[in-house]
Amino acid sequence: MVDIDNVLVSLGMGRYQFMGCMLFGLMIMYSNVSPTTYVFTASDLKYRCEIPECDSLKPKERTFEPEWLRFTMPYRNETNQPRKCLRYAALSGPLINGARCSSDRFNKSETEWCQGSWVFEDFENTIGTEFGLMCEDNKWKLSMVGTINNFGQFIGIPLSGIIADRYGRKFTMVFCAATSAAICIIQSFSNSYLMFMVLEFVSSTVSSGIYTATFILAMELFLPHQRVLYYSILECFLPVGSILVALIASLVKDWRILLRLINIPGLLFFSYFWLTEESMRWLESQGKHDKVINALKKIATVNKKPFPDLPTNAQGQSLESSEDNDANFSSIIKDIIRSSTIFWRMIRCSYVWNWIWSEFFLKIRNKDLEQVVMLRNELGMERDSFKKDLSQH
Repeated sequence: MVDIDNVLVSLGMGRYQFMGCMLFGLMIMYSNVSPTTYVFTASDLKYRCEIPECDSLKPKERTFEPEWLRFTMPYRNETNQPRKCLRYAALSGPLINGARCSSDRFNKSETEWCQGSWVFEDFENTIGTEFGLMCEDNKWKLSMVGTINNFGQFIGIPLSGIIADRYGRKFTMVFCAATSAAICIIQSFSNSYLMFMVLEFVSSTVSSGIYTATFILAMELFLPHQRVLYYSILECFLPVGSILVALIASLVKDWRILLRLINIPGLLFFSYFWLTEESMRWLESQGKHDKVINALKKIATVNKKPFPDLPTNAQGQSLESSEDNDANFSSIIKDIIRSSTIFWRMIRCSYVWNWIWSEFFLKIRNKDLEQVVMLRNELGMERDSFKKDLSQH
């Protein structure tokens, strides 16, 4: 069996590791695209009802919060922002734009829902505007996109681990990246909310395997005492993916174009089948000793270092080792339970990981929860108004 770490130490760091760091860095950057994109494709915009009595006939001349807005629609006490889908009822008379725009022409004791037209502070074409997911009663449909995305990751991460053990780390990395890009491009042609949600789940499930497989492949390239340093460098690529998504979203303001622009380049990751090597430790565990030797020789050639002499019995040791290491899932679970060190380390890491992500998503969802409370209060006001109208009749 080849001692891969010792061979890597003798070959040293060089051009091969630098090129690998850049290639895997780009892949890690792309791995953060799918978990971020839904924030913009399903964003909740700031908008209000169109007031035909006051708003200009020309859409470009309309403003989100003109001076007359406070006597035409109710405001939220918590945010001091106009309600999105409620307005004050207009008194009887012909509806002529601008001809009835005065405070005495609106009944502030009676509200009514919008008639399907809105004025946006900063318009963006999202799934909310395109699929009619407007107003607070449809807010949960926009929030559900993030839930589905995270649920897909929950399913995809362990599934990608099984695939990586069966078919290899490189196959998993390339398959997840290229397939995820293709699915997101297809998603950009969605013609319904249901189609969008189904593809959101599939794409998040597939893309969740990119980071783990890439991380394993990258760490195997570096010398043992330098892995922490290069891990930190590779992690710097992760937020760059989110930054690029946000930058492109701020420029295009269209969810379909956004999905295409950020995912069409992802199809190029199919070239990683030829640009990168398979995990040497995985190849060793599968008994593919010759491929391990070839990968090490390639590193030596690129780094311009002499290849060290290996033991002549390495081939036989590798084959025997592959049979011993061919452990199935149940045997791995048994090993974890038997080793108190591994077991308690797993418990601690799982607790810390779940705590970090729980805090992160709770802060993200805090604003949504506040809006749910506002919706409840608003519906309560409408219910009381409805009861009052019934009692009068």
